Amino acid sequence: MFNPLIELCSGSEHETRWYDEFVSSDPRHPLHLFLGLFLPFQMQIISSHVPNLTLVNTSNAEDPAAEFPYGLKPNCLAYAKPEGGGKDVEGLGCSHVDFIIEIKSGSDPFVDKSFNSRQFDADSEVLNPFVCPSGSAREALGQLTAYASAVLGTQYRTHMFMVFVVKNYARLIRWDRSGALVTERIYFNKQSYLLDFFIRYDIASRGARGHDTTVSLPSQDEIELAKAIVPESKQEKPLLAVQHSGCRYIICSPEPRPSIPVGRWARSSIAFDTKNRRRVLLKDSWRLLLKELIPEGDIYCRLHDARVPNIPSLLSAGDVGNDQHHQSQTDQAIHNLIPNHSSWALTPHRHYRIVLGIIGRKLEKFKQTWEVVHHQKSFREFALSQ
Repeated sequence: MFNPLIELCSGSEHETRWYDEFVSSDPRHPLHLFLGLFLPFQMQIISSHVPNLTLVNTSNAEDPAAEFPYGLKPNCLAYAKPEGGGKDVEGLGCSHVDFIIEIKSGSDPFVDKSFNSRQFDADSEVLNPFVCPSGSAREALGQLTAYASAVLGTQYRTHMFMVFVVKNYARLIRWDRSGALVTERIYFNKQSYLLDFFIRYDIASRGARGHDTTVSLPSQDEIELAKAIVPESKQEKPLLAVQHSGCRYIICSPEPRPSIPVGRWARSSIAFDTKNRRRVLLKDSWRLLLKELIPEGDIYCRLHDARVPNIPSLLSAGDVGNDQHHQSQTDQAIHNLIPNHSSWALTPHRHYRIVLGIIGRKLEKFKQTWEVVHHQKSFREFALSQ
């Protein structure tokens, strides 16, 4: 398997000469005059068609907030322009990126081949026949995966897109919690698909772009109350508002972690319940959408019905949003492409949240065994009273 966390150089000299060409709005740019129609859908051409997006050259920038074991330096980024004519985003910040544009002078990790489902039996020993097995192209795949992890880790997203450019062609990549879908080569000198993507993305809703529409910015009053009641909210992190089951919770913005971007991705936050004005535990995850697996909230209900002691009080639990955006799509695409091949099946995931009335305490915070027993007794009495 490829390592998605390989440290890579920021790009060769051959690549960097294209970055400004993708974001320059000046048709007299010397590279534009020299290259002519080599890249007819460069950013300076696309910019006039995407009034709701800002395209930025970030090849020399580095996200200071991303606590990865190496620097994250995507070539170009697309940001949504702020509503109400606010100031555009400058530089690199994974926490507010819409999608990434990565440019390579070579090293395409993906392989185009005529598809025949019967070939997958013969290719059973190959990890993925659509991916290069080794070499620098494999490292490029790790780089793309790391970028996806950074964006999906610092934001609440249902999915995200990438534009991957190699010389005179491009590929579109769509990531969600089950995997990634990659297009065949798009030769943008002859085909309009790349420009079509930018135009359609520009007018798409936030949900279609992959943003979790149940997450927004809190009001100033909510921020002040959260900081007053929840000490964890006082740390130097932006706060977010999460709407769930008719209630509104204020949490700290998430941090990226150096892991693959697929899977459950459970994230727990000590939240401020704006309705009851108290601290609660909010857990956001992508549960495995399998019939034999019982959702976590249902298990809590069964435990409480059986009067099992020392179980946190369940305030709410359930799926988030609609199936269109809050359910993984990569697994379904693979199923349609390769039916009846269980070894190639991907696990579907569904966006899920649970809110508990009890916040656990780390074991190392207890000084002695007596304190552990004492807190368990108090915990049981509080849980049964809910």
